[in-house]
Amino acid sequence: MRMGTWMSAVMLGFFAFGCARGAEEVETEAPGTTEENAKVEEAAATPAVAERLERALRSVDRGEKLDEARNALEAITLDKAATGDQRDEARLGLSRVLEQEGNEEAAIKVVEELLAAHSEDNKFSAREAAERRLRFLLTGRQEGPSYRLPRAKPLPPAAYALSKLYEPDAEGRVLIDMYIFGGPGRTRSEAFDVADAKRDDYGTMSKNGWVGNSIMQSGSWIAVPQAIAEKRADMPQADRSLVVFYFDLGDNRVPSRYDAYLPMPSDEIAAALERGDGVVMARKREGAKPTIVIAAPRAGQLALVEEAFAQMSELPYEPVKVPLSSKLLPEEIQARVRGSWGSIRTCYEELLGRDATAEGKVMMNFVISKDGKVEKASLGEETTLKDAKLEDCILAFTRKLEFPATSEPTTVHYPIAMSP
Repeated sequence: MRMGTWMSAVMLGFFAFGCARGAEEVETEAPGTTEENAKVEEAAATPAVAERLERALRSVDRGEKLDEARNALEAITLDKAATGDQRDEARLGLSRVLEQEGNEEAAIKVVEELLAAHSEDNKFSAREAAERRLRFLLTGRQEGPSYRLPRAKPLPPAAYALSKLYEPDAEGRVLIDMYIFGGPGRTRSEAFDVADAKRDDYGTMSKNGWVGNSIMQSGSWIAVPQAIAEKRADMPQADRSLVVFYFDLGDNRVPSRYDAYLPMPSDEIAAALERGDGVVMARKREGAKPTIVIAAPRAGQLALVEEAFAQMSELPYEPVKVPLSSKLLPEEIQARVRGSWGSIRTCYEELLGRDATAEGKVMMNFVISKDGKVEKASLGEETTLKDAKLEDCILAFTRKLEFPATSEPTTVHYPIAMSP
């Protein structure tokens, strides 16, 4: 494993400021005689939006004068002089005020409306803050899944079953529209390569046959407010498009608030998963394409349930149980270790500071208890890069690792090659 330097990309927001017209041009009109001039004078007599926003947010931070803060923030959300970013920041501040006042439902609604307002703009400045806030209000946590497991599958029967949901329009065109929440890997399952499946049985039937994709996939259920918002007919929208949820008992557990978009209530899905099995189910919807849930107790098991779904030649409109082993999967162990790679890198770089040519293999041996904690940790005999400080550092890192709880201990032998 070659240890390289880390780089972080920082995205900066640039604001365009309008330039004032030349003095000669301005002098062609008498001051105060137009509506525009009146508005400028009025704005000059009031505090700048930025100052009002900062003052209101300071009050929210301190939990003081919440009535005044709420009124100020509500005014900013309607103020045409405010920038879009300022209005969004005011909405988030208003959500905090409502939460402090005990009106949690209103606090959630404000954030949902903010996300929905940007349903066609996935890069707006407040997106990350809004998603963290919605997650916190509904789950008590601000952070979601920190890793995904890689996966690649061939085009399966489910793709053809899904293709039957889509019929050509009057012009012979077929648009595959769907919204997918979550997933076990960085790439979308070929079970959802519905356009290719549709082309197989439709594109060859008509010279005018056209099949296109309009698919949106988000990291988790947190994007539901955006999916619900009205969109153009050629864009996925949760109330008319095929909807797919990946669901587990961790960060991908969909709050019951969104039960209307699930094939069965969230609590019933969770109860089935707590018995140790995976679940796949679809539900027909009047005036819309079905909604599907692919569920497993742990995020690392979602790929196994997804594969079971992929092999289905018909959509399951009754719950289908998918038997699963409770043992940790190699991919789950690898993902957790790689997710903490920076600590091992730090250990090795300390050694390079003392010996710039140090290289070799380290064999990490450890036992994961049923509760996911590391019980025993040592470096195996296969280790060729021997250094007492390096060993202490790596073992200290290993003992801090945490894994999903299982029904039995897991013994791990994890080799790492190090070179400068």
